[in-house]
Amino acid sequence: MRRHFGKRGVIAVSIFLGLFGLSLFACQRDIVRTVEETPSDHPHRLPDTKVVGDYHVSFLVDHRRGEIEIFVTDAQERPVPLEEPFIKGVIVTSAGASREIRLEPAQYRRRRLVVGRASLRRPDDHTNPRIRSEYVPYSAVFRYQADWLIKEHDYSIEVEVPINNVMHKASFDFSTSEEEDRHHRH
Repeated sequence: MRRHFGKRGVIAVSIFLGLFGLSLFACQRDIVRTVEETPSDHPHRLPDTKVVGDYHVSFLVDHRRGEIEIFVTDAQERPVPLEEPFIKGVIVTSAGASREIRLEPAQYRRRRLVVGRASLRRPDDHTNPRIRSEYVPYSAVFRYQADWLIKEHDYSIEVEVPINNVMHKASFDFSTSEEEDRHHRH
C-alpha cells in the first residue's frame, strides 16, 4: 500500500475510514424505544406520565384552549431541555381520523456562532454583520395548539421524543365529557 500512496495518503485514508466508522456507530437515530409501564410504587408529579428509558414524558391538555403540552424530565423529574426544532406526534380521534402534528418548543436560548475559538461573522447582506449568535430551541416543554382540538373530546396521541440520539415513543389517551367543567385541565 505504501508504494501507491505516500505517508499523507495513508493517513488521509485512515482518518476517512475512522470517521466513516465512527459516524456509522454514533448515528443510531433508528433505535426506537417504546414506553415501559410506570410501576405503581413510583408516584409522579403530573398524572399522565410515561417512563421512557431513564426519562419521563408527561402529557397535559388544556382542552378549553385546544392546547397539548409534552414535558420531558429525568428520573428525578427535573426538566431535560432538548435542542429539537419540534417533536412529531400523531393524533387519532374516536372517529378513527388521524392527523400528524408538530409540537413546537416553548423556549429558546442564544447560542454563539463560533468556528474554533473565533466568533463567526455572518456574511450575507440580510443580517447584521455584528450578530454573532442565534436563537436555538432549548426546551423541556413542547406545545401544540389547534382550534379543532376544542371540539374533540376523545382522542389518543403518540409522540416520538428524541433524547440523546434515541427515539422514544410514548402514547397517551385523552377523554372528557362534552359538558366539561370550564376550569378542568387534564
